[in-house]
Amino acid sequence: MTRSFSVASLFALFAVAACRPPARLPPQQFTVHAVGDPGQPLGGVELRLRGIPVGTTDELGVASFAVDGDEGEAFELAVRCPSGHQSPTKPIALVTRRFAAAGLVAEYDVRCPATSRTVVVAVTGEKGRRLPILQLGREVGRTDTSGVATVLLRTGPFEPVDLTLDTSGPENADLRPQNPTATFLVNDRDVVFAFDPHLTTAAKKAARAARPAAPKASPIPVRIQ
Repeated sequence: MTRSFSVASLFALFAVAACRPPARLPPQQFTVHAVGDPGQPLGGVELRLRGIPVGTTDELGVASFAVDGDEGEAFELAVRCPSGHQSPTKPIALVTRRFAAAGLVAEYDVRCPATSRTVVVAVTGEKGRRLPILQLGREVGRTDTSGVATVLLRTGPFEPVDLTLDTSGPENADLRPQNPTATFLVNDRDVVFAFDPHLTTAAKKAARAARPAAPKASPIPVRIQ
């Protein structure tokens, strides 16, 4: 009788355990690392999950949040970069893996490239003193008395930059080449270029000495008899 009771009790315990809901797993942790340029942390990057803000990166470019989703559930994490930086065109695809990654943090990298780039051009025009430096016809700099200058520009990534040394002044008529132009292609990073048109001075033609006028021959007198 005692044994029968024990077996019945055991089955009852199994039945109760089977009816209990499974233990709730803790939310999965996610961390996002944001950079502007490679190696440059970017703060102020906003993260939204299904339209709800879940975090903003700090000055180290890091933001962490938790997702309380079911195993294998997919989410889209929208990323909005701060002003002056381009946001990703597509959201980050997140998938909760709470059984396999219990206690682990899923990490993702985000890049927010700058919408404009700094361009530095070192101009060397040894014989071109006080020459205007033009970009699309607008003066953006001028060489000094030694013929050099440094020009600082801002432009969009992957855009060409055209610079011209203006030698159109009459005092520069002997410089060669005249109005030299260089085109620089900017990539997606700040960049430094050198512009040296190798100016030379055209040799001046020596003035020809005027030949003395030949003396006029005296008329020969004709005697009329």
